[in-house]
Amino acid sequence: GVSIGNELDILADKVAVDDTITDECVTSLWQGDSFWSTFQQRVDELDAMGFGDVPVTTVFTGAALGGSPFIDTPTASVGTFLRAASQKYGQRFAFSFNFYPYFDPSYKLDSGTTDQCTQALTSAAGFTGSCQVPASVALARGKIRQVSGNANSLFWVGETGWSSPKAHSLGTQMQWCPEWSSTDVFEKYYRDFLDWDIDAGGASAPDHVFYFDVRDSFQYGVAEKFGLIETCMSAKCKIRSANYTSPYNDMFTQEAQSMPWYKWAWLGLGCVVLAALLLTCVVVRVRKGRELRSLQLGSSSGGAASGAGGGKKWGGGGGGAAAPAAASAEADELT
Repeated sequence: GVSIGNELDILADKVAVDDTITDECVTSLWQGDSFWSTFQQRVDELDAMGFGDVPVTTVFTGAALGGSPFIDTPTASVGTFLRAASQKYGQRFAFSFNFYPYFDPSYKLDSGTTDQCTQALTSAAGFTGSCQVPASVALARGKIRQVSGNANSLFWVGETGWSSPKAHSLGTQMQWCPEWSSTDVFEKYYRDFLDWDIDAGGASAPDHVFYFDVRDSFQYGVAEKFGLIETCMSAKCKIRSANYTSPYNDMFTQEAQSMPWYKWAWLGLGCVVLAALLLTCVVVRVRKGRELRSLQLGSSSGGAASGAGGGKKWGGGGGGAAAPAAASAEADELT
């Protein structure tokens, strides 16, 4: 499938953190039908390329479920958009939502504590029927049916995941709970996700669920640590045993030990290249100097011959002085 847009229902929240996003832009997007028009245009382009059977979607956040059935505000007309898309594209359109208990502001610290969140984790960091993600899936399926009239409309969970270490964008009370963003909870969330039987929800089960993310990333310049690895160059996953050693690191270490000359070879090659560049510069300057001297010598010889010819060679009169002047000008120009 192809998604056209991601989390545009919270775009208005980014005005304060991104100079390229303005209130006028958000208003035009939703109130001026800009998004719906652009969505249709992109689908038409896909069709023209021969992808007329490919499912299409746009992904909203779980906050979009906060309306009746979906939010419809001046800065996020989600319900209106979903009704139009479902009516026009039918089963080709996928209802897609991202669910992140990690960022849910409704979770509070344990009563009487300033840094404990055991109760919140019981609901947030799991995938049993009473946990937030499965409950959100069931809620979303019911709301989708209200819009499409179809219990089997295409339904995707676009993203779900957990952050460790703490995401810089975490602004809820959970930022004060060390356990919330711990590696142990990060591992539990991922393991429970892998073990999640999405079909257990029966008719509420989504058609596809995607985990976020392979690597850490930046959102609007803010670091988020949802990746199973830190960067694309990481040799180790975040989830690993305490004594784990990466085969990549072992291979690199063994290779370095078996070829101690390797770094010196690269250093020598660099020196050779640098010397070649310097030699080339010297040769070019020497050649240019020789050419210049040849031109200057030729000009002097031409002037002497002209004087000896008494003006006959250059047509008489003042011709004897004109030729050396011309040659000298030519030499100056070349210089």
